[in-house]
Amino acid sequence: GYNQLIFLPKDLTYATNPAYAAKYRSIIAIANSDAVIIIGGRTGTMVEFALAYDSGKNIGIVENTGGITKRAIDILVDDIDKRRGAKVIKNTDPVALLRKLVEIDEQDKHITF
Repeated sequence: GYNQLIFLPKDLTYATNPAYAAKYRSIIAIANSDAVIIIGGRTGTMVEFALAYDSGKNIGIVENTGGITKRAIDILVDDIDKRRGAKVIKNTDPVALLRKLVEIDEQDKHITF
């Protein structure tokens, strides 16, 4: 885990509160991502999934990695009543998953090389 959150602005109101500071990190990471890959995970990963989904990012789920990838993401996607354009794809092979995400993002013009 993290023992120091050096990437936060010093004037951030909650910079000294690890619970809130980690969420800030998640927001910044998702906002600066072309796509997101989820491997296992717990509460923080679920927050990042929700942020990515709500932001319309394409999301790859590496299956059979435990955590929220077992059931929680399927339940969340089934129960979300708004569509933001995010595509959620799954694969047990991380390399194949990454290739598919790149292919989708190139089609959507989200990634430029």
